[in-house]
Amino acid sequence: RALGTLVAALVVGAVGRVAALRRRATPLAVVVPGTIMLLPGLTIYTALVELTGGTVISGLVLLGQAGAIALAIGAGASLGDSVAAPVERGLDQASRRRRETPLRS
Repeated sequence: RALGTLVAALVVGAVGRVAALRRRATPLAVVVPGTIMLLPGLTIYTALVELTGGTVISGLVLLGQAGAIALAIGAGASLGDSVAAPVERGLDQASRRRRETPLRS
């Protein structure tokens, strides 16, 4: 689960940074809503039910899984942002060149 979440968060971070550049917004405004669906809400809920139901070991294992998923979201979004930085620079340079090119009559 955590590996799939890491890959998904990496994609969200990379695409979010490029999309933010195109919309002239901060990457945070695009990446955070994209990662909301990845949050481990059901896993945390199930862990709490297990803990209060008396199966402590199962509840702790599920809490550990939820923690791993949360760390994967953070790591993936950060890594995706770093991976997309060179792409952003390239897009920014290309758009600057387009603006500086004089129009031919």
